[in-house]
Amino acid sequence: MIAHLFRIVGMLILAIASAFSWGADSALHKTANGIELYYGVVPAEAVQAHVKQHGAESMHGKTRLARGTHHLVVTLYDAKTSEPIPGAAVSATVTQLGLSQETKTLDVMKINNTISYGNYFNMPPNDSPYRITLAIRRPTDHTPVPVEFEYRHGVSR
Repeated sequence: MIAHLFRIVGMLILAIASAFSWGADSALHKTANGIELYYGVVPAEAVQAHVKQHGAESMHGKTRLARGTHHLVVTLYDAKTSEPIPGAAVSATVTQLGLSQETKTLDVMKINNTISYGNYFNMPPNDSPYRITLAIRRPTDHTPVPVEFEYRHGVSR
């Protein structure tokens, strides 16, 4: 049941993100040290609605989320082979310009036989950008690959 739930939620997240992200010149795509990275940020309410619709109480161990919480999802591919990168360790730090930061490990999410990584972050809507810094460790190389990008609600850069 939980695997089915992750598939549904993942498809929702990737569908929303894919409208903006698929393509080499996209704002929601990065390449770093041989890793192709696609990411999306979705309001938690959208994710939670699908979690509850499919009979689960929580995702990422959360049953209640603060207003303004968003779900960050990241999918990794090898830049040379275009194969998914399973078994990576991914953490994210989300910082609102001039304010505090929040760092979390991204949980593994199996979505349509592809491994993605995600978690919830407090990102209330406002005009300030969020700086998102990822630390990606491949299972074969434990040196972290840093990836940084700016995110604004409604517009990403």
